[in-house]
Amino acid sequence: MSEAWHGPVDPPWDDDVAADPGLHAAEARQANLMREQLLLMRARRDAQDQLRAEQEALLPDDVDAGTLGELLAREPAPPARIRGLLPAGGRATLVAARKAGKTTATANLARCLLTGEPFLGRFPVRPLRASQRVGILNYEVSAHQMAVWLDEHGVDHDRIWVRNLRGRRNPLASAHGREKLVDQLRAARVGFLIVDVFGRAFTGEDQDSNSQVGRFLAQGIDVVLQNADVDEALLTVHAGWNGERTRGASALEDWPDAIWKLTRPGDPDRDEHAIRFFSAEGRDVDVAEDALAFDVSTRTLTLTGAGGRHAARARSNDQDLLAELLPLLAVQDGLWVGELERRLAAHRGHGVKNGSVRQALEYGLQSGQLTSTPGHNRRVHWHLAQDQEPGADQPEARLLELPQAATEAAAQPGRVS
Repeated sequence: MSEAWHGPVDPPWDDDVAADPGLHAAEARQANLMREQLLLMRARRDAQDQLRAEQEALLPDDVDAGTLGELLAREPAPPARIRGLLPAGGRATLVAARKAGKTTATANLARCLLTGEPFLGRFPVRPLRASQRVGILNYEVSAHQMAVWLDEHGVDHDRIWVRNLRGRRNPLASAHGREKLVDQLRAARVGFLIVDVFGRAFTGEDQDSNSQVGRFLAQGIDVVLQNADVDEALLTVHAGWNGERTRGASALEDWPDAIWKLTRPGDPDRDEHAIRFFSAEGRDVDVAEDALAFDVSTRTLTLTGAGGRHAARARSNDQDLLAELLPLLAVQDGLWVGELERRLAAHRGHGVKNGSVRQALEYGLQSGQLTSTPGHNRRVHWHLAQDQEPGADQPEARLLELPQAATEAAAQPGRVS
């Protein structure tokens, strides 16, 4: 009887089996199965090689190389598209949780790219050329809703190009679709493209796969931008469960030059007026988290300088404590910190955190609800402001995320889409 095949010589195929009838039937079946598997593996390898060649053919084949001196001698790059947020020719992602204001932020961005006004009231913008347009691949909302929102932001109707894709064939899913999209972007003279949103634009099977996501970004979006001569792009991304990091593969954080984050605390279904916060990080980009104000009349978002969520929580605590101190000063004017602490502790039935009363009083002074006068032994005496009534609603103070100076410069927060 022939010995079973153990490699590396060729396995016994059907002809070998016929020539040596002493082979067991099980060995013959194993040999045939191995032959079939080898054929499949070779076919899969050849298909992958062919696909890789087709994908590489889409990329520019010119070589960009030189000595450091030669590279430095080249014509300098144009100024940043958005100073402090996005370099010229850059890519950015906007990571936002549900109902955090992603659509409003992108509409603000589109308007600034056309007018040159500072984005978020802080970051200087190099506007697109007069012949260029902002393009939007709208995967998320209806065509009518997108048009209404853009119109409400006051953007130039002739300088926004929108392709609505919700419920339609995804042009990024095939070579033919990408070629047609390139032609459309060129014809529309799009200089900046907003892709909203990654989860629906993605053409792979697994958003958690780094290889699939990386291939989609590099060989899908980047190739389209390159071939269509689009200068910069923003890809919106839904945040994960914590409302901050991108949902899906880490390749989404490796691809962009800058990652912008739009966050909001609390339950979006319970408090639609909650403050939003913006931050950014990336290559030469480092923007600390700051609160946003929203002007309802112009739908404009503005960074306030009031700080991030930690500062907002601290101001909220100061407001709550100040609301307990105002009635005490209404009963007896001119109390100093130590006396206010004793009376508040007696009212509560327990002590207060060291320094918290002084901090709340300072907040009351900054917000215009209190005044102070120096007293004996360097004590400071506290008084209600002349127009202050204990228990009265303080609309400016209850704009708790904004200091008074920012409140006067920005409109009341409103509903942010």
